[in-house]
Amino acid sequence: MESKEISEREEEILYKAVDEYQKNGLIKQTCPRCKGKLNYSGNKISYRISCENESKCGMWISIRGI
Repeated sequence: MESKEISEREEEILYKAVDEYQKNGLIKQTCPRCKGKLNYSGNKISYRISCENESKCGMWISIRGI
């Protein structure tokens, strides 16, 4: 569930950042709205990825596993 509507392109960037973190433990992608740092919390099946400036740009996505 997203905090604000996000475009397909923004969603692609967030999921790419998730893949980077799960493979390497690092995120090289930046927020597609404000270029802030993206933060990952959770595990491989339930996680949240959000911008460090979430209160300003509203960029985050959360996935809940089984």
